[in-house]
Amino acid sequence: MKIRTQLGILVAAASLLVISAQPMLAIGGLRTASSVSPAAGGYFGAKLDSDAFPSNAYSGQDCPDPGACTRVMNRAYNGGIVEAPKPGYVDRIKIAAGTPGSFRLFFVKVKPGTHMAKAVKKGPVISYQGQPGDGDPMVIETFDISDIYVQTGWRLAIRSSSSSLLRCDSGNGSFTYQPTLAVGGAYVDESDNSSCALLIKAIYR
Repeated sequence: MKIRTQLGILVAAASLLVISAQPMLAIGGLRTASSVSPAAGGYFGAKLDSDAFPSNAYSGQDCPDPGACTRVMNRAYNGGIVEAPKPGYVDRIKIAAGTPGSFRLFFVKVKPGTHMAKAVKKGPVISYQGQPGDGDPMVIETFDISDIYVQTGWRLAIRSSSSSLLRCDSGNGSFTYQPTLAVGGAYVDESDNSSCALLIKAIYR
């Protein structure tokens, strides 16, 4: 009788342990699920390859008027992605350029269905070397930058007085703004329409 009673107590105690453990397991499962971060990686901008030659701009193309201008991507080379497809941090920039030069990186918002844009984020000045030879095949340059958080729909833009990372062949490749766009400014209409597509790409970390 004593043995049967002790067995009953042990079984009851074991059942209580199982029941009390279940909420802890459930809580643990929820915590694990909430800690899963969204998929990293991806890009937007030009889909650069060894054929990304800066047609009609290999030696650099000046802004329409003397001084600097802002060029905003409107057509992405080689079936690339014009606007940021998701929010996230960008930590690398790739370009295909002809001769050496430099530009200030910007991120810009364009009003849907218009050519009106405003600068929303200023990036670093990037100095590039261009091609060591004749550009056949093209050498793609990569630059590590400090993390920049971008929002869905933002576009890449560059500010310079001349640039050799342009492919000027056909179509409405970019919008040009002169005077240049500044962060905090209102939407302004383009001052010039260009066939030149920007040979630049932003990489999510």
